[in-house]
Amino acid sequence: MSTDMTMPQLRLLVDRLSDTSRQNASFQLGESIAGQIQITSDQPIEVMHLRVVFYGHAQVYGDSPQQPLKNGIFDYLSDRQLINTGIRIAKRQDHAEAGHEEKNKTAMPTSCSVVTALTNESGHTISSNGPSKKTPVDRLVESLVRKFAVYDDQAGTFSFPDLAHYTFQPSHTYTVNNMKHRIKYRVPIPSSKLIPSSFSHPHCPIHYYALGVMLCKDTAALQPPRHLVSFAKIPLDFQAVVNVLSANYAGLLRKSARISLREPSFLSQLWPLSSAQAPSLDSDSLFQPLVTQSDIDVSSGVSDSSVFSGSSPRKPHSLRDTFPSSPPPRCRTLIPRIPHWCRKLLPRHHAWMSLQSHSASSHRHANALECTFELPRRAFCRGQRLPLTVQLTNGAGIRIAQVSIQVKLTRSIAMTSNVGEKIESTTVIATKATFYGDELVDENEKGASAILQPYPITSTNDVPEQLFFLFNKRNLLFDMSPILSIPHDSPCTIMSSLTRSIFELGYECKVTVTVMEPKARHVIDPLVDDHDQSIARYVANKHSTSSSPPLSDHRVHVLSCPKFDLVIGNAAF
Repeated sequence: MSTDMTMPQLRLLVDRLSDTSRQNASFQLGESIAGQIQITSDQPIEVMHLRVVFYGHAQVYGDSPQQPLKNGIFDYLSDRQLINTGIRIAKRQDHAEAGHEEKNKTAMPTSCSVVTALTNESGHTISSNGPSKKTPVDRLVESLVRKFAVYDDQAGTFSFPDLAHYTFQPSHTYTVNNMKHRIKYRVPIPSSKLIPSSFSHPHCPIHYYALGVMLCKDTAALQPPRHLVSFAKIPLDFQAVVNVLSANYAGLLRKSARISLREPSFLSQLWPLSSAQAPSLDSDSLFQPLVTQSDIDVSSGVSDSSVFSGSSPRKPHSLRDTFPSSPPPRCRTLIPRIPHWCRKLLPRHHAWMSLQSHSASSHRHANALECTFELPRRAFCRGQRLPLTVQLTNGAGIRIAQVSIQVKLTRSIAMTSNVGEKIESTTVIATKATFYGDELVDENEKGASAILQPYPITSTNDVPEQLFFLFNKRNLLFDMSPILSIPHDSPCTIMSSLTRSIFELGYECKVTVTVMEPKARHVIDPLVDDHDQSIARYVANKHSTSSSPPLSDHRVHVLSCPKFDLVIGNAAF
């Protein structure tokens, strides 16, 4: 590429960008990029084609745009054009030549500065957004635009002898004298074209430019004339509108996790029943389901005292599949029934007798710890709080000294051009809130809980004794919104379809609930009422205490909810 000053030079100016500004001009769909294109030449030149475009592309590469990204199973190297739309600046034609003009949708007049040789009567801009057939020159210019977009230089001019083999319409060529010329332009950004926002990344960038290309030849006493190509570009910041109130992201988001604390009976170990065979609540059913029918997603937790200790979490599934409300008629014969001789032996077995004589409330709580978190929708704006609530149901009626809730929001980039391999994972939010029984929001309930006797923690190694109040409600609701907010600098979610299936940028959230149960004293908390349906509400505090009961004196139950995806946007309308 030549920087010879005897060659014509091209410079692009954008109205929103000043000469001293260090930030790129920002645009959205439906707006127009307006400015001036400046041509500087020390000798007359014949302009055969002059175009200004709005160009964007998505890339995936390694250390440089020429090297593949080797960060997983496959090597990734891609450069996909996202948008290439613009206008051509041509000579104004008279009425005799108008019939041979190329098909275009819009004719846009332009005004020129006083230093230009092209006056308002002799030149205009023509927008070429229509579905006209592309000529070889159009295809050449598009390939040059893609080539210039990856150049490090912002402008340049070089010799291009292959232009001699292309045919240019004489009605569209014009001569520019040896001086500085400025021509106004306006490139509309089509609102019907869905493209992602600008994304600055060392390996997966998305860039947009205002780019000008000029095809010309030097006719100053040169035989044959010298064919030249000149270009200039300006990086732009494009912001796509991601509406978080769109109907695509509406609907309650709910996930659950459960730990069963019921001890296995002797007969249940001899005659295990899989969850797929679990019958409904019939009078002659062998087993009672642990939960009622629901459409929420469920996963198993872990506990150092439960019968599932040491087992890996199961894959999330629907309770409707696990515990059907009623088996199909043709499958009823597959459900095991209690033989007559076994019915007489059941009352002698305490564990099985408890299944027969459970109250309605016991069926509802089912001797299990269950946590359910809810979000009103799955899309939120940058800088907005996450209204996350976690409800813990103490169905087992155990004594709870402390509840800890950990929330982790992760941003990941996945290569959708292959098997969806994740090449990067960044933690955006990692916070933890600890709750005790004396942190009720309601002042009346808080005063009532203060009357209860605190739970003493035995001091060790001359450490002063600490007091913790127990939770005395079966249903506990924890509000995590005060400590959860989306960072303002978080990039918006980028769908795979917007990058033409190269990569996607998404957010994934994980919620983990840890319950600490004292080992001493009663196993069942006498303060927990089976018939009490009230909910105690707690709010997370950024300045909560970090003191915790010693692990040696407590059983730890961990409930891990399934991961869920969130959409981060920048608009709500």
